[in-house]
Amino acid sequence: MAFQVVLSADIQALAWALGERLQSDLRGGQLDLFHPAAIIAPHANLASWISLQLAQQLGISANLEFPYLESALWQALTVYESAPAGIVRLDAATLQRLIYSLSTQPLLRGESVMLPMWDYIGVGELLAAAWSPDAQRRAWQLADHLARLFLEYECQRPAMIADWLHGALHEGSVIDSTMQRWQQRLYHAIYCEGGWRDQTLPNYLTLPQYRSTVDLATTPAIISPIYIFGLQHTSPFHLDLLCDLGQERDICAYFCGQAVATPQLLLNLWGKSAQQMLAMLDRREVKCSANISLPSNRSPSSLLASLQTMLTCDVPVPSCPQDRSLQIWACPGQQREVETVYQMILAQLDTHIALRLTDIAVVVTDVDSYLPIIHEVFGRHGRELPYNLVASNAARISQYLPLIHI
Repeated sequence: MAFQVVLSADIQALAWALGERLQSDLRGGQLDLFHPAAIIAPHANLASWISLQLAQQLGISANLEFPYLESALWQALTVYESAPAGIVRLDAATLQRLIYSLSTQPLLRGESVMLPMWDYIGVGELLAAAWSPDAQRRAWQLADHLARLFLEYECQRPAMIADWLHGALHEGSVIDSTMQRWQQRLYHAIYCEGGWRDQTLPNYLTLPQYRSTVDLATTPAIISPIYIFGLQHTSPFHLDLLCDLGQERDICAYFCGQAVATPQLLLNLWGKSAQQMLAMLDRREVKCSANISLPSNRSPSSLLASLQTMLTCDVPVPSCPQDRSLQIWACPGQQREVETVYQMILAQLDTHIALRLTDIAVVVTDVDSYLPIIHEVFGRHGRELPYNLVASNAARISQYLPLIHI
């Protein structure tokens, strides 16, 4: 059993290598028809693309599942004999509700160390029953931010979390001392023995907490391979856990990028995250295979195609004249960005009769911050553009659904 890494700047070559490995494992008996192959992908769009690529390569794409990293690692731990039964994963959404419910209780109200939190919410010494609607919204938003921070701290800063659980601040932390003091108090109030988590959700654990309860020296009930595709960023905790799991099962990771720096600045920037990931794996004595690529005799026909060839093949390409295949627009803000995209889509639809709305994709860095502007611009009366959000869900954008869980 081992942790194996396949690296390429060509994502289609990675998908092809994944398909070959799936076929090999199926023939070799590592996979069976009663347990779907788990392929960890960073988001649903990439998972859909992988399914299409595998269907084209193998003729069918079936008996596959695409869990996210934390869900897959949690499931991998549950099959060990030492894994405690009846434990539920404490995710960010549940932890947010836990933090919000604690903030509405009188438990921390009289402690001066928590004043920065109460000042931000804008409630002073008021009890939750007297909070204004604005204060409730700020408390809910703060709970969301803190939940994500606490989960990240557990994976990225375990030494700090250990100090916090012992009721002490962490020396040398980059967090401001005042900020660390009230965060430590809140975290301790949640997770200390007999704390708020134990009182309200006693069977809930985060992934690092659950990992500490499982002895990986015991025998797992299922040892089917785990496949990882396109994951570019992860924490030291997740990598350590993957390496530990690799002692009993095959972990096959497919990363997009270059293994070493090249003279091309753009290519180095493009593959920087993969190089950082490989450096972390190298410190854990995990080696990667040689770069792989698919043969291609196509010559670049546009500026965009030339850039794609340079990024995926790391070969010199002839200069191409400027065309409209790649455009960069400088906009003063998000509102102007969305308006510019809206006008460009209208122009494209007017120019190219055969173009359909399903042929157009708009990628944003943070869908939640752009969402109100997209609704306003694309929903304008007179020339409304229908659209579909593929990276959002009702739980994140609804004003009322979170109240059901409070």
